Amino acid sequence: MHDIIPNDTEASQAVPIVDVTVNAGFTIRAVMPDTPGSWWVAAEDTGRGDWVTWHCAAGTGDFAGTLGFAWGNYFGSPDPGLNRLRALADLAVRAGTMPGLAHRIADEILQWQPPAYGDLTSDAREDRRMARRLRQWAGR
Repeated sequence: MHDIIPNDTEASQAVPIVDVTVNAGFTIRAVMPDTPGSWWVAAEDTGRGDWVTWHCAAGTGDFAGTLGFAWGNYFGSPDPGLNRLRALADLAVRAGTMPGLAHRIADEILQWQPPAYGDLTSDAREDRRMARRLRQWAGR
């Protein structure tokens, strides 16, 4: 559990705040909603350039006014930019935004394809196969 900044009104309500909330030396950089009172977060250790994604939940009862962090995925390569990229992609996956995005990508691919399968080049057929696979993956 992490005690949040007591002088900040929003923080005292146990909400992760971008660029304010800190846990284990990592500053929260992005927040995505999960269920009421919980979020998925991506955080950065600016000193090392490492990133992490966590599930974050508001404490209740004796833990009211605190945030709990669990299920961390850590990104600690020597390249801070790569860590950021991987953490933000992981955040999108963990927050459940990828299936909708996969459908949008499949729609965009198919928008530029001829309607009849027989008229397709080998590249166009592969594009259709890829769009179909994306939709199958997103339907899980």
